Amino acid sequence: MNNSAQQEPDELTIKQESEYRELQAYCASKSEILKLIEESLTFNMSGLDMVIASYLSDAQELIAANDLNRARQYINIAKMLIFERMESEAEDKTTNV
Repeated sequence: MNNSAQQEPDELTIKQESEYRELQAYCASKSEILKLIEESLTFNMSGLDMVIASYLSDAQELIAANDLNRARQYINIAKMLIFERMESEAEDKTTNV
């Protein structure tokens, strides 16, 4: 058996673990969330900052309703969006140098 065939299960496992972590953190895959946000009216009319603020406001409401797991997921989504923006801005700086 060649090495690539032996590595496929490990790669699949890593992908499955990553997807599982995303589902636990966000209740959906990161790519699904980003796609939905990019298609959203809020993003297109008001930008990413308003989307982040909306997720945090929704998390506050969920906390008030004692839905702590969903609140945690919304906060995780907001953090993920902040990190995505930071990465994008860092990439922009390195390409403009």
